[in-house]
Amino acid sequence: AHSLGAMHVLAGETRRCRGLVAINGFDRFMAAPDVPGVATRVVERMIARFADAPEAVLGEFRQRCGAGAETVPLAADPLAEDLRLLRDGDCRPEAASLPAPILSLQGARDPILPAAMRAQAFASAHRIDRDE
Repeated sequence: AHSLGAMHVLAGETRRCRGLVAINGFDRFMAAPDVPGVATRVVERMIARFADAPEAVLGEFRQRCGAGAETVPLAADPLAEDLRLLRDGDCRPEAASLPAPILSLQGARDPILPAAMRAQAFASAHRIDRDE
């Protein structure tokens, strides 16, 4: 799973999961007193603008990731749901209860995820291997 895809996997049916390979993935995106992450205001600003200018919000995010601002077909409803998942989601309990191993591959130059967040991703997991 890549990025937010790791949270989608953890939030889904994992009973038969034999392992999770997470590439720049995380079990919580937003910063909280007990976990490093992205500042809430970043996603709140994206959510506030998304209803009026979804293409602009997506384009700015793509530029920030280094992907360029290419125009791509936009599925606004699923993207709006993903923004809410980034803001509200916390899959640390699911990561902790996953009996399968998690391999966390984190890019050291990720422009979105802070280094402290990458270092603590899946910290509650039963078994984790890290590579940065």
